[in-house]
Amino acid sequence: MRPGDFGTELEKVLCLLFAAKSAGSDGFLDAATISRQLREEHSEHVHWRRVASLLQANRSLVCRRKRNRRWQYSILAKGCAVLTSTDTEIRLIDPAKAMESLVAFQEFLSSLKGVIRVCDPYLDHATVEHLDACTSASEVRLLTFNISDSGMLRRALAAFTRPGRKLIIRKASHATLHDRYLLDRSSMKILGTSLNGFGKKECFIINVGDDIRATMLKVFDDKWKASSPWP
Repeated sequence: MRPGDFGTELEKVLCLLFAAKSAGSDGFLDAATISRQLREEHSEHVHWRRVASLLQANRSLVCRRKRNRRWQYSILAKGCAVLTSTDTEIRLIDPAKAMESLVAFQEFLSSLKGVIRVCDPYLDHATVEHLDACTSASEVRLLTFNISDSGMLRRALAAFTRPGRKLIIRKASHATLHDRYLLDRSSMKILGTSLNGFGKKECFIINVGDDIRATMLKVFDDKWKASSPWP
């Protein structure tokens, strides 16, 4: 996947950020670096001010941080989805049809196979109650950061574990989790909201291609290794 494979400036910029994330670094680049690499390595001319404007206008696709007085950007899972093929499957969760949507979501979770990796910045009892629908999973690995510890959460965790299935939770070392996604044996799904928010507002579940899945699998496993067991 190269910037020249895409037709729009935004896609070219996202492609470069995707490559930076795939390279194993933290994946953050500033607008000037993006512009220079596009020009020098790919013969794509996008001025750094244009890069900054595009990323500012599409904040749902990237996260940013300020270093040395410059904004740096890293691609999010939603940004990765922009780079996938046009036949990407999108499922809508509609709060206006809360019961039907939640039933459909539970059926979707029950279809996930093998070891399921979940990245979700927020964890409470509702998160675990949704994951309980993963009846075909042998193991669920949940990477999170903001944990609403309570008696309800502890009871949900106790109820989850049963023969042939377990839930392992790790807390990221610092607040770098922005994406919400699920990886199972053969697929990756991007979630439009945290699990504990499903059914409360309109959101999407987006299926992405194998190339994005392979990259995000490595990203997840690297963050998993650097995180701490919880509780």
